[in-house]
Amino acid sequence: MRYAAPDPRIMKRLLRLLASPLGAAPLLALADGLVGHLRAEPGALDWPEELGAVRITLAVVLVLHGTALGLGHLLVPSARERDPATLGLAVSAGLAAFLAEVDFLEWNAAHHDPMLLRNGVFLGLLSGGLLWHLLGGRVRSAPLGRGLGTGALALVPLLAIAPSLPLSPKPRTERAVRRGHRIPHVILIIADTLRRDALSTYSQHAAPTPVLDAFGAQGLTYTRARTPGAWTLPSVTSALTGLHPLVHGAMKRNSSLPDQVTPLAARMAEAGYRTAAIGHNFVLSPPRHLYRGFDAYEFTSRRMLPTPSFGFLVLAWIHDRTTPRGEPDAEEINARAFRWLDNHADEDFFLWLHYYDTHIVYDPPTDLRPEGPPPPGLSFAFTYGDLENVRGGYKVLDAEGRRWVRALYDAESRGLDRSLGLLFDDLKRRGLWEDSLVIVTSDHGEEFFEHEGFEHGHAVYEELLDVPLFVKLPHALAEAQRAAGTYPARLDTPVSLENITPTILTLTGIDADPGEFSAGPLLDPTGAPIAAPTCLHASTGTLYFQDRLAVMVSDFKYIRLLSGREELYDLASDPGETRNLVPQAPPELELGCARFEEVRRQARAQKKRLGISAGTIRLDAAEMRRLRDIGYAR
Repeated sequence: MRYAAPDPRIMKRLLRLLASPLGAAPLLALADGLVGHLRAEPGALDWPEELGAVRITLAVVLVLHGTALGLGHLLVPSARERDPATLGLAVSAGLAAFLAEVDFLEWNAAHHDPMLLRNGVFLGLLSGGLLWHLLGGRVRSAPLGRGLGTGALALVPLLAIAPSLPLSPKPRTERAVRRGHRIPHVILIIADTLRRDALSTYSQHAAPTPVLDAFGAQGLTYTRARTPGAWTLPSVTSALTGLHPLVHGAMKRNSSLPDQVTPLAARMAEAGYRTAAIGHNFVLSPPRHLYRGFDAYEFTSRRMLPTPSFGFLVLAWIHDRTTPRGEPDAEEINARAFRWLDNHADEDFFLWLHYYDTHIVYDPPTDLRPEGPPPPGLSFAFTYGDLENVRGGYKVLDAEGRRWVRALYDAESRGLDRSLGLLFDDLKRRGLWEDSLVIVTSDHGEEFFEHEGFEHGHAVYEELLDVPLFVKLPHALAEAQRAAGTYPARLDTPVSLENITPTILTLTGIDADPGEFSAGPLLDPTGAPIAAPTCLHASTGTLYFQDRLAVMVSDFKYIRLLSGREELYDLASDPGETRNLVPQAPPELELGCARFEEVRRQARAQKKRLGISAGTIRLDAAEMRRLRDIGYAR
């Protein structure tokens, strides 16, 4: 079979189209957006976000292309008369090479390392110069053609207005959302890194946190809630699945939610609720697969967007210069939540809000800052750089410095309390408060040198495991329990974050096999507290150093490290865990060893029964750099 050779006049017209800014810019912007779309994690972004990045690329390429052409005409006057089309093609090729360098190499690293951008500029100049040399004098004939020119001109305004067009939402939002649920609104609030004793609800030494004090006084306050994981990923995964970290396995930096696990959001969505998650923490971003079941999952800081494209790199650059911390604070999380509620308040919904204020960076609102000047070497903000210097021993904090850092943290806690008050007021204004089930908790605590450590993820002592837990029942259930004398109440029952998912399912009447959870509900279907909610009463999943598991035997806490080292503490008489009782070999040591083995056996059996295999993601250099940004890698 013979193939007809392409018409050289058409080829020249195409080349001349690519040589013009109005022809090259839309094509390069679309190509950049396609690369980002294909390389993004599923569920990471929606169409308005992606088209917004394409629009950014379009604008930048138009400006760069026009500027480069102008400079070329000034520096090479003969090009204007001899072959302007070839000069335009050289510029287009240079810009294409630059975008390819950013898109296909370590695009996120370019945000931190200008050398990669300089490399892209050099590659672009080299590619453009080579094309100029090869094509010089060969594209100067043939008019552009009315059809091609009109098409190119049409693409520019179309891309410019695309993000504002009434596009279809993501496919997973197109499903039936029912009304008339037993509890129409379920709101789960997780405050990242919030210690229990940072709230005056729990500690007389804490600065006043009036919003949560009042919230707890009007509902159920659990005084012995603990997290099963010492850092965010294992603990939040447990809260959203009802499974212990030893079962779901999401405990390491490269972990993700296993495909065999059905998260709470998926169960709520199947029951007909609208579902949304709004918050910030990079380890909860879409690659960890916790987005499953959520119609909307707004869990990415612009600094850490998971789409490798030039447009998003520019958006990240802009974000870092308009948001000083590079991450959304409670005010921004509230604003996102209010926008979402504007569109969905009339639906039955499950909303998860994750606040990041009490996680480093400690940079409290100006009016809540500690009094007096900072100690030498410190400021009113404690950053990731400070964290790395303290961990590495390059910055040694004396007693005054340690008190100052804790004061910054406590100020952040008070700022978060104030922001939650604004959220609660908005829910009341919308008429959603009375009929809502609202749960407030934390994923883990924070160490401030109680055991000569700092931050979290490295140990399983109480300062890292004790978390606040509040439950506000909807009006009908609350009134019934108030009549029974069980609401409001402070409950000293030992409970865990694993109990949250079974509790929500029980109260909303959503059927689930109890064998799919490691814990039972906190409340029965009427809202009455269960005397002894079941859970493993064990914590693990450290991010740094040796793996370790802590188990409870009454008031005694037994810890065993991977190396075999053992610790035993009587929390009733030694709540600060300062006296290791292992050398004394009390009877509780043997009980602790037996409980340790029992917990591991139960977890292995459940994991096998549910067919759960570890979920992992690939940590490339850019991913590791992001983890280092938040102190989760070195």
